[in-house]
Amino acid sequence: MNILPLENTIEFINRDGVSKVDLGVILGSGLGNLIDWIENPKVFKFREIPGFVESTAPSHAGKLILGEFKGVNICLMQGRVHLYEGHSPGQIAFPITVMK
Repeated sequence: MNILPLENTIEFINRDGVSKVDLGVILGSGLGNLIDWIENPKVFKFREIPGFVESTAPSHAGKLILGEFKGVNICLMQGRVHLYEGHSPGQIAFPITVMK
């Protein structure tokens, strides 16, 4: 398992014009439609983000969405990764660290 330094991942995301996040939300069951309310969304598939691993769980979209919600800069995690998919605890926690 090789997790890239946090700075590499943040730099990748910032290249797309994202520079500040006030709130991070992991979308669980029933919250997936929140992405429809995001203004100016920037959507990243997990597999495209340095240091992220892809979710293989059914119905987990595996996307990081950044944008605005009622004037708040928000980062949404649509889907997540799990230990039962064969990922390490570090790989599972890394997206949360990036959101922070």
